[in-house]
Amino acid sequence: MMLTEKERRLVVEAAFAGINHGLQRQVHAILPALPLLVENTSLQALCRAVLLAGLNESALARQALADVALPEAETVKTWLK
Repeated sequence: MMLTEKERRLVVEAAFAGINHGLQRQVHAILPALPLLVENTSLQALCRAVLLAGLNESALARQALADVALPEAETVKTWLK
């Protein structure tokens, strides 16, 4: 069974909320599913980076954004310095 776009977005939003509510284990469980949840690879990398930063994994977050040219990614890169 495939998730709808709305359902995939909800799972990603739940991961972001999980960061704010101390659900690190659950966020770690969602990270490997990001390629199935976010089709756009640049946006996927941006989501991964923000989630990793929320998990205090700044080096991995910077690495996730290495090849991303989105304006939002530039903002996150600056924030991660």
